[in-house]
Amino acid sequence: LDTIACNIDYGMPTTANNTNTTSPYINVSITASDIRLENISIALYNLTPSNNEINNSVRTATNFSINWTLAEGNYEFNATCFDTFEQRNSTVTRRSAIDFTAPSINFTIFSTETENITNNFISVNFTSNETFSIRYLNISLYNASGQFSIVRCNERLCFINFTDMQDNNYTANGTVADNHNNINRSQSRTFTLDSTIPNVIFQDTETTDAGNQTFTHINVTAVANDVHFNNLTINFYYSNGSFLNST
Repeated sequence: LDTIACNIDYGMPTTANNTNTTSPYINVSITASDIRLENISIALYNLTPSNNEINNSVRTATNFSINWTLAEGNYEFNATCFDTFEQRNSTVTRRSAIDFTAPSINFTIFSTETENITNNFISVNFTSNETFSIRYLNISLYNASGQFSIVRCNERLCFINFTDMQDNNYTANGTVADNHNNINRSQSRTFTLDSTIPNVIFQDTETTDAGNQTFTHINVTAVANDVHFNNLTINFYYSNGSFLNST
C-alpha cells in the first residue's frame, strides 16, 4: 500500500523564476525522493509564439540536471516525478526570457536631415525594432557646451520637436535599452542652426548714394558680418533698373 506521492523540488543550480537574461542557457537541477520512485521528467516549453513543449527529458534517478542552449524567446519549465504506483508530483512552473541581441535604433521620417538650418527648431524621430519590452529610449541633444536636453520615451517610437532654439551647433543621437539591459546607440546627426540674416553695410567711399560723378569708375566697399559667412556679392544696375554685372 502506497498513498503518498513522491517529493520533488528544484536544486542548485536552477535558473530562477521570472528571469530576464542575456545568456542563451537555462539550467535545471531536480531532486526527488520516494521508496518506489520510477523516474523524473523535465519539460521545456517555448512561449514564443505559442506554448509548445519543445523538450521532455526523463531519467530513472533521484537527481536529474539538464542544461539547455536556446535561441531568444520566452520559455517555461517544470519537472514531474512518478512512482511505481503511477502517483505523481510536480514542481511549480518557472519562466525565463532570453534576449541577447541589442535593440536597433534609427532616425526615421520627420527627422531633420539637413546640416544647415535657417529655422529655429530641430525635429528628431527614432524607432526601434525591439521584440521584447523597451526599458527606455532616450533622445539627447548637445550644443557646444555639452548636453542641452534629454527626452525619455518608454516605447519603440519616440518623436520630439525642439523649438525656440538659439543659433548654435547641435548634435542629436538616441540610446535604447530593453528589459534585459541590452543597450544600443544610434548614429549622431550634427546641425548648424542659423536663423539670423547676415548684416551688410557700405563703407565710406568716394562714390555716394545718388551722386553725380565726373569720373568713369565707381568704387564700392561693402562689409558683411555673420558667424557663418559664406560670400558677399555686389550687383551693379543701370539707373533704369536693368542689370549690369556682379562681383
